[in-house]
Order: sequence, then structure tokens, then C-alpha cells
Amino acid sequence: MKRQNSIKLLLFTGLLLTLTYSRAQTYYNFSGGNPADAVFTIYVSGDQLKPGYEVAAFDGEKLVGAMVVSSNNPFENNLAVFSTLNEGEGYRPGNPIKLNVWVADEEREIVNSKFVFQPISQSAYLGTVYPEGDGVFSLAEITLEPNSIMEFLKPEIRLFPNPATDVFYLESDIELSKVQMFNMVGQLVGSYETDSKAIAVDLTGLDSGVYFVKILTNEFELTRRLIIR
Repeated sequence: MKRQNSIKLLLFTGLLLTLTYSRAQTYYNFSGGNPADAVFTIYVSGDQLKPGYEVAAFDGEKLVGAMVVSSNNPFENNLAVFSTLNEGEGYRPGNPIKLNVWVADEEREIVNSKFVFQPISQSAYLGTVYPEGDGVFSLAEITLEPNSIMEFLKPEIRLFPNPATDVFYLESDIELSKVQMFNMVGQLVGSYETDSKAIAVDLTGLDSGVYFVKILTNEFELTRRLIIR
């Protein structure tokens, strides 16, 4: 389902703009925020981004904004980040900005992706923490390549079969600590503790559809998409 969102007027290179956008999210199920309070707009760019990829802003573990990449033009990819969410407080000024990316064609999430704010105008915000005030904007250049050697050391984790019916299996090169399953609206439908390199997850009682499996180890966390038939 697409949601139509309107962002309040903001001053950009001397022009007063009203930003309206549509998004059809498939991974980050963001319920929205209050545009009457402060909104920080991040225009999203990056050579490795493709239409259908999703970018989400977090304040710590709190999701405060999300969008789907729709174009190679960054000014058509505007991520609205809310200081007030529909269900409560959004970002807090002074807290670090965190951007995650859902790589749709590889069905994986990049947590705390590397990005740089570009000086597109004198009024563009370049800080690394959430700003004070309303109408603040930035252009983020996002890099999807691993930003540290630890990215290359992530273990291989195998999920099969996929699609699944009654059960699916996880096998890893290192010990798993927890497996969580979420449905398409972001509800937690299963959580499993383990200290093994392999686990079988019973799917009894779950409806057919698309789910997201969050796999946690002591060092990493990964997300995989699972189809239940």
C-alpha cells in the first residue's frame, strides 16, 4: 500500500518548496510522524543505490523516518525524519544520525551505512548529529561498500528452504545467539534463543506470506527475507 506524505515548506537555495512524495515500503514499516513539528529532510544519493532500495533513519534503535529510492535524482529521494512520531517522540537533537539501507535485490540490510553530507548550499546541514530547529535539510551521499574490515569477516549464514512450508533451517560458520521473525507490518511473531551454529525453526501457526528473519550473533546481525507457502 502506498502512503502519500506531505512535508511542510522549507527554504532551499532561496526557493520555498512543498515536498510531497509517495512510498511503498516493504521492509521498514514506518508509521509516520507529525509534520507540524520539526522535520529534518535528507535527500538521498549514491551511485550504488537503485530504485526499490530502502533507506531508514534511526535515533539509536528508534526508527524515525523511512523511504524507498525511486530515482537517480537525489531531490526525488527525500527522506523525512520526524522529531515527533505518530506514536511518540522521534529524534532528539544532538543524538547521532544513523542510516540503514535495505538492499532489495540482495535481500539484506546494511546497518549504520557509511554516508557523507554534501555542501550543496550554504544552508545545507553538514553535522553528524540530529539538528535543532525545523526546515533543516541535507544531501547524503551513501556508500554501500563495506566501511571496515569487519564487514569482510561476517560469517556465511545459510537459510533454507526458501520458500518454506512447515520449517526452515539456519546454518552458520559461528554460533548464533538469537533468531527473530517479523511479519510485513513489523510485528514480532517469533523469537528463538540458541547457542548453536544451526537451528530449525517451526513455522506452525504462521500464515503464508513474506516474513523477515533477523539473525543475531555475538558479533553481527543480519536480516533475511523468508517466504512461507
